[in-house]
Amino acid sequence: MNVKMHETAVVEKGTKLGEGTSIWHNAHVREGVVMGKNCNAGHCAYIGKDVKVGDNVKIGNKVSVFQGSEIGSNCFIGP
Repeated sequence: MNVKMHETAVVEKGTKLGEGTSIWHNAHVREGVVMGKNCNAGHCAYIGKDVKVGDNVKIGNKVSVFQGSEIGSNCFIGP
């Protein structure tokens, strides 16, 4: 699978990351997260448990998305 994860990123067990998704340095992706294709979780982003993210979503640097949130496709979530 073509997923990029920085060595300092924390991606917990039980996540599903789509093709072409990137998780940048110091980002934290919690268990149960489902991210679609071509997504980007920026520097120090936090994605809480059971968050659902569509395709082509950019979650900006230092953004927190809290447990149970759902984000549709083709969105930008900024700080």
